[in-house]
Amino acid sequence: MSLEDIREKKSSKGVYIIVGFLLVGMAGFGTSQFGFGGGSSPQVLLSAGDAEINLSQYESSLRFIQQNNPKIDIAQARAIVINRLKERVTLADYISRYPYAASNAQIDAKITSDYSFFKNGKFSEEVFKKAVQTSAQAYRRGISKIIAMQDFQSAIASTSIISRAELEPYLVMQNMIRDITVAKIPADQFSASAAPEEAKKYYDTNKNQFMTDEEYNVEYIDFNPEDVSKSVLITEKELLAALAPPRQVSYYLFKNKQSAETAFKKVTAGEKIQSLKTTLADTIEDSGDLGELSGIADADSLIPQTAVDAVFALNKEGDVTQPTEVDGVFYLFELTHKSTAIVDDKTKAATKLRLQKKKAEPQITELSEKLNKSFFETSAPSLQSIAEATGLKVKKTGLMTATSQKDIFAVPEVASAITSNDKIIDKLQEPVTIGDRLVFYLLSEVKKPAQKPYEQVKDKVEQSLIAKKIKKQMQAATKVLIEKTKIQGLLAAAQSLGYQSQSYEDFTGQVGENSLLDIIAGFMILQQSPKIGNDKASEIISPMGGAYVYVTDKVTFDKDKNNKEARQELYESLQSQVGIMQLGSFLQSVVSQAEIKDYSAKLIPQQ
Repeated sequence: MSLEDIREKKSSKGVYIIVGFLLVGMAGFGTSQFGFGGGSSPQVLLSAGDAEINLSQYESSLRFIQQNNPKIDIAQARAIVINRLKERVTLADYISRYPYAASNAQIDAKITSDYSFFKNGKFSEEVFKKAVQTSAQAYRRGISKIIAMQDFQSAIASTSIISRAELEPYLVMQNMIRDITVAKIPADQFSASAAPEEAKKYYDTNKNQFMTDEEYNVEYIDFNPEDVSKSVLITEKELLAALAPPRQVSYYLFKNKQSAETAFKKVTAGEKIQSLKTTLADTIEDSGDLGELSGIADADSLIPQTAVDAVFALNKEGDVTQPTEVDGVFYLFELTHKSTAIVDDKTKAATKLRLQKKKAEPQITELSEKLNKSFFETSAPSLQSIAEATGLKVKKTGLMTATSQKDIFAVPEVASAITSNDKIIDKLQEPVTIGDRLVFYLLSEVKKPAQKPYEQVKDKVEQSLIAKKIKKQMQAATKVLIEKTKIQGLLAAAQSLGYQSQSYEDFTGQVGENSLLDIIAGFMILQQSPKIGNDKASEIISPMGGAYVYVTDKVTFDKDKNNKEARQELYESLQSQVGIMQLGSFLQSVVSQAEIKDYSAKLIPQQ
């Protein structure tokens, strides 16, 4: 696979999809057993030997492709997914026939770096055991296969070799510095008009430019954890407790309730609790400093919320709680330090939202599980069945365009999904995922674009025709300037025609406030391969208005960039691209020889 192949293919969507799809591990699949069985759905979509891919994994990967390539056609996305999954299942079968055992250290590192097993920012074995539905040993075997698949792909991708002859042209372009001279032909020096008969003719021959936008009536269920959180009630007491600054607290553990009550009476009578360590030493089993205590007891709190509430009910330092039972034993808690802080409205709002999110976690988890079951684990899900299973409401937009910025169309990911799907009426589409948010939807009506009446768009037609005429005038003017430049040079030619000109040394595409070039024109010039000399003058018509004729006066090379580190960085980048192409070629070869059982036509309607 040569660098020319990369140059030809690197702009296609397929290349970027392969990069993200093959080498990013399990991105977009939502399962650690991908390609080796163990998915969440029993419906097998593809199989090769003992390796399987199910319908749920297909749906997850399709969402991944669509979210990362929002403008891709649905049919193209489906075809790409099926082809990639065939490569995955074939590779899984290939590897299973050539056993590879990852080390325990590799497996441990993979598991302990998985954020889904974290608690309080660290790996939690408790969370791991709850999350994994199989035995720990079975899960570790699955991880070993995952590592094998990744290592195998990486090994192939890293075997590519880039020759010096292939590297040099890229290095030259990267290190190039050019001096240019530019002349501007301003758009405002041109004018045109559109006669009524011309405008009508232009309208008749360019009707596709004057169409209404397609309109959609969407029925949907919007599961937004943020909305669920905001609906949770936080009492004034809970908010005040969360806003209260931490307190320093000491504890005294007594042998029984009676001993604790006796100690409390002595303190309320005026005796210092510190002296009780001597006078009641035989009834105090333990004492010490709890350190800082927050107003809300969390999973790491040493004492329950009831004890925390008792501490925060104390008014001044040295006060002691009444005997408080914790896990069957009795304590007195002493407030040793109480700080004060002024809380602004912004902090209150942020604290309230944090409490709402925490309080809503069980409800959100429950809704997520119900959504998964009602959509991904149901043979024929519908909006109504999802609504019944979750209690979420089905909403309707009414007819509107995808660019209306109203209702659910205000969510860019949803608007993009609606315009790129197959537009089959009453078909439940793939859900749109935005972080933790899920939108399930179908189109109940689609109003196709219609021709706008001439009278309604007459002004727009005239302006379009005038703009087209002015562009032709500008193109003609640039040709005249280019021809004069070949004879006189750009500066003299521009001066003779009354155009402004400017020279740029070490041109990098960046333009300043007083630059003759606009920012887009500067970028457009930078993308062109330099051709030195007045006889190689070139033109650029900027979308921001105005035309430019420019000449490359000199090209030099940045020696500082031509160092060992820069060459190595460029080499590795190109090597990676070639390696990925080689991996793709290898997978295509393996797939062509594999015996794959494909049930996609049966399981995926309207394929």
